[in-house]
Amino acid sequence: LYTLFIIIGVFVLTFNGEDISNSLFEVVSAQGNAGLSTGITKPGMNPISELMLIINMFVGRLEIIPIFSIVGFVLHFRKRKR
Repeated sequence: LYTLFIIIGVFVLTFNGEDISNSLFEVVSAQGNAGLSTGITKPGMNPISELMLIINMFVGRLEIIPIFSIVGFVLHFRKRKR
């Protein structure tokens, strides 16, 4: 699943006009919280690409198990509320 987020991130950045090798580097760097960049992250970046990198950073920081726990808790709480 960790790899799936990387693949989706690369697809989104590539779809928005970036080179595939730079996209892969940026997404892996964001998900690994390394802070390295090839220079494609900039203030004028496409908002969809920015959001994808933010999600990758969040997933990489929390790891995957806590994210599943949070999503499961929210879904369970919503189901219980009805």
